[in-house]
Amino acid sequence: MTLMEISQVLGNVGEFAGAIAVVATLLYLAIQVREAGRSSKFAAVQANRATRITWFSSLRDSSHLPAIQAKVLAGEALEAEDELRLLYHYAADWGLLYSEWVQRELGVTGEFATSDDMTMKVLLSSERAMGVWRGFGESIFPARFVEYVNKAAPARDAGTGTSFIEKVIKAATTREEGSAGASPPSSSDT
Repeated sequence: MTLMEISQVLGNVGEFAGAIAVVATLLYLAIQVREAGRSSKFAAVQANRATRITWFSSLRDSSHLPAIQAKVLAGEALEAEDELRLLYHYAADWGLLYSEWVQRELGVTGEFATSDDMTMKVLLSSERAMGVWRGFGESIFPARFVEYVNKAAPARDAGTGTSFIEKVIKAATTREEGSAGASPPSSSDT
């Protein structure tokens, strides 16, 4: 075997070893990417759970909300301050629902995504929550989410009276348009 043949054989062996190293590196990277995907899904699920636990804890520990909800369930009138607290509560509920919808739409949580069925039922069955949706939600959330909620929403009754929330929105809009005499509705408006 001549020196030329030996160098050719060594070159071929080197190319073969290089090809094996490239394949091994690609396999290693594929495994790393898969593991990173699993880790990010796990982190998303944990973040979602932490958010829900914090949310439910805040409801439980609220000094106002349980009393407000008890009045609503008893059919009692709410004072303006309580109406506003409830308005912000429903706005936060819609935000939480949107956050979960986004995670599910992006496929971040995959098979571990929480179901929004109960949240949707609660929000869609509440006239006040739907007032927040009509007043704020439809204008601030992306069109796809608005479409998603509106498909699930019951048909709107045109004969329904103006809710407190809609009065608050109207008063704020009127003020923004420059009306000097606009003021938030009083609790007697409910």
